[in-house]
Amino acid sequence: MAELDYAFLADFAQVENGRLMVIGGSYTHATLEGRALPANWITSVAGRVRMREGDGPVEMSVLLGPDDGAYEIAFSSVLTTDQGARPYGDGKVGVLFAATLTIPILSAGTYTCHVRLDDVEVRTLRFEAEVLGS
Repeated sequence: MAELDYAFLADFAQVENGRLMVIGGSYTHATLEGRALPANWITSVAGRVRMREGDGPVEMSVLLGPDDGAYEIAFSSVLTTDQGARPYGDGKVGVLFAATLTIPILSAGTYTCHVRLDDVEVRTLRFEAEVLGS
């Protein structure tokens, strides 16, 4: 059975050569300085799912939007153990993921990201959007 090892928000993330390449990882505040609203915000959601060798595919999905429910942006991908991951310890495989999304910041406030595996929520990530000098 697939389990989420970790997930986080980052300014930039991508999977490269079996590693996560990350800039500005694990943030909880987004400051939009000198920008009028609405403004686009680019964010990445990255992490690792632990699976057993030979496990079937797992659907990983991300839902992201403001807490007021004005919109929700969705992304999904199928994760498999044959995505170049190498086994470690008791036949486990760490499958990395990174998704980059552009979201509109309509107002200052809390934005929430739900990470799901096979439609089961496994992590909730949040950040506060702050607007300065617009």
